[in-house]
Amino acid sequence: MKRTKQNLWIALIILLLVLTPYMIDLGTGKIVVTDASAKNDNGNNGHGGGGNGGGNNGNGNGGGNSGNGNGNGNGGGSSDADAGSADSSAGLESQAESNSSNGSTASQLGSLNAAHASATARANAAPNSAVGKVAAYETAVAEVQAAQADLETAQATADAAAQTAAETQLAADAASGTAADLQATADAAAETAAEAQTAADTAAQAAADAQALADADPTDATAQTLADEAAQTAANAQADADTAAQAAVDAQAAADTAAQTATDAQAEAEAAATAAAIAQADAAAAQAALAAATTKETETLDAAANKPVNSGVVQALKELLGIADSADSVTE
Repeated sequence: MKRTKQNLWIALIILLLVLTPYMIDLGTGKIVVTDASAKNDNGNNGHGGGGNGGGNNGNGNGGGNSGNGNGNGNGGGSSDADAGSADSSAGLESQAESNSSNGSTASQLGSLNAAHASATARANAAPNSAVGKVAAYETAVAEVQAAQADLETAQATADAAAQTAAETQLAADAASGTAADLQATADAAAETAAEAQTAADTAAQAAADAQALADADPTDATAQTLADEAAQTAANAQADADTAAQAAVDAQAAADTAAQTATDAQAEAEAAATAAAIAQADAAAAQAALAAATTKETETLDAAANKPVNSGVVQALKELLGIADSADSVTE
């Protein structure tokens, strides 16, 4: 009986040591607080949240038995959790806004949502169906873009032709001026030649008269000398007249050549002007074609839409159709 009681006491002591935060230090014989209990007490009695990021600094007094325990609660967990929560919230809000925007756009598009149909479906759609009407708009936009490209090409050609015509006319005007100047020079040379010939004729007559006097009195040596001098003067005058005449001929030939050059240049200028006029007419036709295509684009859009259309709707529609933005499109 005595041994049974002793065993019960031993079991009770062991149980108490296991369940209570105390143990006997065999070296000192003192009762001390266990580490596990202290740590647990610091974490929980200090209300640090036991690592749950409750936000309280677990500096509890460890049950009051071992001073202030430095609680190891993970206070940072709260901040991380808040940041994660904020990011998650922002992501959800962003997704919500995106969904709302998509829904709003789809609502604004109305019947234009038929643009979601495939290219094959659009190509084979009935003309009066929603998909067919969107396909007609798609074709009209392509025609506008082609017409715009044609106009740009035609206008560039017209501008170049006009520039060529202007430059050619300037060249013709310059050639005409040169021809006029050379003709004036030729006219002056002809006048000089005529005057020189008149002088030569006068000198020849004077020489003839002097020779007649010398012949009347063969013994008059002075008269013969004067006749000889007059003859030489007449010969020199005729040589000058001949030179002037040749200069006049040459000047007239140069003037004639310049005149032909001017004539040819003027013909080229007129041809260039005609080409410029044709190019400008082509540009005007291209402009008219663009206007017609633009009108068709507007009409097909109106026919396809069942709600008011603004630039945002048009942009969304073109994105669905894979159409590149064009600053010249009237439906922008």
